[in-house]
Amino acid sequence: MNQKKISLIEAGMKLFAEQGYHLTSIQEIAEAAGISKGAFYLYFSSKEDFIVTAIQYFYTKLTKQIDTAHLPEKSPKDNFADQINTMMKFIFQHRNFIIMYLREDISIGDQAVQILQQLKTDNYHWLKQNVAAIYGNKIDRYVNDLVTQIEGLISGFVEKIVIDGVQIDQDRIGPYLINRLDEMVKGMLAKKEQPLITADHLPLRYEEIFQKQQKQDELNSILLSIQQKVDQLTISQSKRAQLLDVIKVLDEKLSQPDEHKIVIQGLLAHFAGIDELKDATKKIADILHIDLL
Repeated sequence: MNQKKISLIEAGMKLFAEQGYHLTSIQEIAEAAGISKGAFYLYFSSKEDFIVTAIQYFYTKLTKQIDTAHLPEKSPKDNFADQINTMMKFIFQHRNFIIMYLREDISIGDQAVQILQQLKTDNYHWLKQNVAAIYGNKIDRYVNDLVTQIEGLISGFVEKIVIDGVQIDQDRIGPYLINRLDEMVKGMLAKKEQPLITADHLPLRYEEIFQKQQKQDELNSILLSIQQKVDQLTISQSKRAQLLDVIKVLDEKLSQPDEHKIVIQGLLAHFAGIDELKDATKKIADILHIDLL
């Protein structure tokens, strides 16, 4: 995402938080970002398209900060506690934007459903990975119950912070919730209770959406590596500009790769004969099950 688009999103999010979605005009967003109203439409087709992208940007920024809080030298418990603290601080920082979105009737149709499903699925796998990293396979049969309970505890504190404006020591939330998780695990193992939620109870979309996101992340990572290699190639400026334009179009088409396989196949042909890009283009072709031209 280029800097002008990010500037627009951040300016719009700030205005939405201050004066509401419906009372904020596209003109005001453009002016706050230092561009013309006409330039706004180079990046977004409508105000609805803008808010969808803003929500996705908001969520991506949050997940990146959570990922940054994970350090290999720390214990799984400390990592999970620090990630929870990072999330809570981010949510508190953007509390007004979240309240605005929850309170206003913003119609973004099917895209809202897709975003919500993605968020719920990602959150489930994030919690599950952390719980499994802390307790190992001894809690396999209880993992879905534990994820449900820790998710409920986190949601409760988020509601208190966002809706009620409760001032909580945000550095204590993570360790506090990990202690509660410890108590739940000890209780379940001691009593040998039957789990309430097993893998059979979960919607198939949880795994399907997670796998789709993993594929998307891998494609994005490969495309980024291609762009970095193109920047380093010893080629003419016009050829470099052409390849960078191809990468921009690829970035757009790879957001829905299954719908654009033929187009992607044609775009990858622009990299044929460039040895430095062979491995990367082959990886994309293998992931999407297409032949290189």
